[in-house]
Amino acid sequence: MGASDGKPVFHWSRKFKAFAFKGTPLRGVHPTMRSCFYPNYTYEAAKFGPTTPTVPRTGVYGVKVTKHKPGTKAGMLVDTELKRTVNLSVKYNLSASVFCSHMHQLTYAAKKRQDMTDRDTNLLKMKLAPATAKIWQTFHRFNLVPEDTQVVVGCKDLGVATAADVVCRDTHGRKVVIEIKTGFMSYYMRYSPFPLTGGLTPTQNDSPANQHQLQIFITHELYRRTFPNVSMGQGLVMRVDGLGVDVTPIQDWVISNASLILRRVQASKTQSCTVKTKPPKKRDR
Repeated sequence: MGASDGKPVFHWSRKFKAFAFKGTPLRGVHPTMRSCFYPNYTYEAAKFGPTTPTVPRTGVYGVKVTKHKPGTKAGMLVDTELKRTVNLSVKYNLSASVFCSHMHQLTYAAKKRQDMTDRDTNLLKMKLAPATAKIWQTFHRFNLVPEDTQVVVGCKDLGVATAADVVCRDTHGRKVVIEIKTGFMSYYMRYSPFPLTGGLTPTQNDSPANQHQLQIFITHELYRRTFPNVSMGQGLVMRVDGLGVDVTPIQDWVISNASLILRRVQASKTQSCTVKTKPPKKRDR
């Protein structure tokens, strides 16, 4: 949304295969942040640092996720299942605990609420991928109430738009923008020989973990600018892999560089930048 008349001002353009503002294509968050801060990163060159996450974070769950699909496939499946289950949760005011396990789903569906259609009851019975169930367990553990998925946000001044993976409400009624990541199991903290570019101080390693911090910061800022009248909580990265879910808020080094990051993104508007070639159903995770 973001317009005074309630109509969306940012939308997916089939013509440009990118998000657009009033007919003008905008850049996606991923290619923009890559061009600004980690243009030289490659998986093959990321040979430094630990193979297991070691940065301080909020909530690490060690419950094993079996039959976990790698990377992009898992991300697309999780996106689809989150959209379906969040829609059901909002429509029927369901607790996050309903989706924490398949047994919970079947137990709730067996009650057959009178206001629930047969179609929605069948959707509720559908078994979720382990990664999706773990994300719902994380919502439940953190008392987060999912309100929407794939929320289109953007800023014409920055020249960037994207779809926020999940938007939740915390116990204080604030909006919590969440970036969902799947995979990166053995190289999340691994970094390239050269640090992130863009003049960040102090310098930061060019690892997926730090790249995701930049992505959630911009997505959180885009949401704030698109919906300026809502109360904002902290932005979170939720990463799910074969061992569970870890949750990382926007870190201090990102907050201290906030002005620099925004200036860098705005200054790059005139630069050529590759936009997404598919709608947010979804991108490389």
